[in-house]
Amino acid sequence: GKTVLAMGTPLSLTMRNSASMGIISGVNVNAGSYYKLIQTDAAINPGNSGGPLINLKGELIGINSLKYVSTEIEGIGFSIPVSTVKYVLSQFETYGKVKRADIGASFEESWEASIGLPTTSGLFIKSVTQGGAAQKAGLKTGDIIKNVNGISVNSKADYNEALKSVNPGQNMKVEYIRDNVTLYVDVNPIYN
Repeated sequence: GKTVLAMGTPLSLTMRNSASMGIISGVNVNAGSYYKLIQTDAAINPGNSGGPLINLKGELIGINSLKYVSTEIEGIGFSIPVSTVKYVLSQFETYGKVKRADIGASFEESWEASIGLPTTSGLFIKSVTQGGAAQKAGLKTGDIIKNVNGISVNSKADYNEALKSVNPGQNMKVEYIRDNVTLYVDVNPIYN
């Protein structure tokens, strides 16, 4: 419910340096994105994307990214949290690109996670790549990942957020469930 300002250049340069006020409606929102987002009702229009979302102290809290458009809904915009922006910038400074950990597995979310409901069901391993890091570590199709490096994982966005804690050359500590037994394994991912 904190007040924020979304700044940018909506529609054309004649409207540059526009600001709209709103509130934060949600944090860590999984809006079909690879990462968690900030939800706001501040107006985010074409041209505002890439502009700052700031609090009333003038501190950057996010980068305006997208909004839902429909005749049934109004005022649902999203910003990339500053923590994700810092992660991406750090990756570019260090490697010249974002290096993402890849364990060679595909995942399926629970029904609850796929529609945005709270859940603790974990992330189901749908398939494991032959010779990939997951297979080498002993993970199998049907295993349920619960935790990566101490971060709870219940959606694909949770998993991607957890991967931000893994630097190239580091192993991932994975907690998973197989046949109702909680197990732990270190996985040595590759980096793309």
